[in-house]
Amino acid sequence: MREIASARWLFVIALSTSAVGCRVAWASGEEAHRAEGAPSERVIGERPGARFEHAAPPTSASVPRGFQPPTVPVSPEHNVVATGGDPAGNDDDADDAVEGEADGDHAPAADVGAPSEVGADALANLEAPSDDDGASAAPAGAPAPPGTSSGRTITIAASGDLLVHQRVIRAAAAHAEQGGFAHVLSGLASVLVEDEIAFVNLETPLAHTFNALQSDFPPVLGAPPEVAAALTGAGVDVVSVANNHAYDQTPAGLVASITESRSAGLAVIGGGDDVERAYEPWVTERDGVRIAFVAFADHLNADAERWQSVVRVARLRDQRRVAASIERARSSADIVVAAVHWGADFATEPTPSQRAAARRLVDMGVDVIIGTGPHVLHEVEQMDSARGHAVVAYSLGNLVSNQGLKWAPGRRPQPTGPGDHDDDPRPRDGVVLRVRASVPTAGRVVVEAIEAVPLWTHNNWRRRASGLERVDDVRIVRLSEQDDVLYASRRAAIAEALGPFVRLMP
Repeated sequence: MREIASARWLFVIALSTSAVGCRVAWASGEEAHRAEGAPSERVIGERPGARFEHAAPPTSASVPRGFQPPTVPVSPEHNVVATGGDPAGNDDDADDAVEGEADGDHAPAADVGAPSEVGADALANLEAPSDDDGASAAPAGAPAPPGTSSGRTITIAASGDLLVHQRVIRAAAAHAEQGGFAHVLSGLASVLVEDEIAFVNLETPLAHTFNALQSDFPPVLGAPPEVAAALTGAGVDVVSVANNHAYDQTPAGLVASITESRSAGLAVIGGGDDVERAYEPWVTERDGVRIAFVAFADHLNADAERWQSVVRVARLRDQRRVAASIERARSSADIVVAAVHWGADFATEPTPSQRAAARRLVDMGVDVIIGTGPHVLHEVEQMDSARGHAVVAYSLGNLVSNQGLKWAPGRRPQPTGPGDHDDDPRPRDGVVLRVRASVPTAGRVVVEAIEAVPLWTHNNWRRRASGLERVDDVRIVRLSEQDDVLYASRRAAIAEALGPFVRLMP
């Protein structure tokens, strides 16, 4: 099921093909992120407008849930992130009885400036690469432009940041008999389907011995290599390593991430042993559908710049290489998807410069932008493009983490400092975003549906702290499987964050 050409990203996108002969190119980039304010607690059901033909955004409507999840008494174990657990979500054993993770996932950028602005400002001035520039355009022998074929449809399913914090690692170890990391990812596995191409942002190196893990700011992440096999088992096809934590375990850790992921059958984008490989699109084909992916990171954590000469991460600020990468993807596919890691931790919305950057990327040839990095959900926007339709998801929040571990329904946030987000539920909100698009003719893209399956990060920190449970349990679950109170409040918040273009599924 999984054809891997040149691999390179860690971000979760699922692509399903119905019909034959469709090509798709995907570009991954940096995280776009907005910290959202307190969302409305109104219950929002499925939204109308699954098909868009250059129409105005559909209006939201409240409808019944459409099913009856089991009613379970609200207990302390339903704790959701308040406003920002440790962006890295790494906690030591002592955290079990005291605090969550250190706040603020992003360490100071090496020489890039504010993470939410730099990459976007650079993209706002992007120009097509010139012939005399060091970054080459489409190389000789590149695939011919896509041919024409009617009825070609693909589905892209994507999720957000995979933050394997220390409590997540302990939870996997405590549930070894249930599959370890397969237990942690079980909720994701229940959503992804076989005919999709699934993408996840791998924001944790698959190595943990080169640098000591730490929860304090700046957090240092690292995870056992078994995570890769668990991702494959859950249905993930491609991951991106283009993010600010890429070098947390030194260049050796980045190499290990790429090697372990590929060995497990994952395609990897956004990183490589030289510049060309870092920006090279990953291209695959299923049932005659060609798909190409690229990924870019807006910034790196402090001191990471010195390692760029050893192993490379595709950078959003390298304007000409970004343009050349998209051009290469565009030349080999009908649909180009760019994963972008950008934005500021826990920001409520994308910045104007991020919006301008998204517009530029679409004008350069991107059809779907999957943003990650802020650790909370942001709006999904539909744009017109020269090819018809384009979709921009500014931030898909977290897939799994230890952030927001103290939150519980009805609990008022009690921050201990300016950066304390342990009582913030938003980092525990997640989705699998599905974009279904068709290619009726060469160069034409029609977005037929934008849907999202709500996810939730189960975290038993409260029950552990109170002595009700003896081992850590952090895992992805479907929101529809939770009790009515949690379901209603978080579904409303997720719908509010994603906006009217997205139809929320059960």
